[in-house]
Amino acid sequence: WIFTKGGFVQIRTSAENIYSKSDLPEGVFEIWRISLEDQTGFTDIDLKKLVEYCERLPEITNLNLHSTSITTAGTPELSRLAPQLLRLNLSSTGAVDNSNIEVLGTLINLELLILSKEVKSDSAESVPITYESSEQLRSLLPDCEILWES
Repeated sequence: WIFTKGGFVQIRTSAENIYSKSDLPEGVFEIWRISLEDQTGFTDIDLKKLVEYCERLPEITNLNLHSTSITTAGTPELSRLAPQLLRLNLSSTGAVDNSNIEVLGTLINLELLILSKEVKSDSAESVPITYESSEQLRSLLPDCEILWES
């Protein structure tokens, strides 16, 4: 499913990105990272499906959703991955604004969170992240390194 969406995976035994099913190894392997970077056709509906798959594969600890078309409406789906998610890239998406900082705060096992200072959204209701919200996020995720991309 990831490959049909233009994404790639990484498995524990290799540092290589795998872009097709035919490149997956024979036998048992663990996927630990999924990247859908720059897949602008990847939407909130796709995010819901991705989360469903990830819930069945708890070894997936890293999601790169940079420059996808997910929005604040889809972000609550990520809280279902709180037990397993260690790294998350939501930069250059419309997935985070002042309205849903608490949702990200549920991802208590995150070690790295990458966000954008600017909100990428067509919604007039979307409010850029304020200093107060960024501080709130830091207090909700005290053990997480939060990187802000310009």
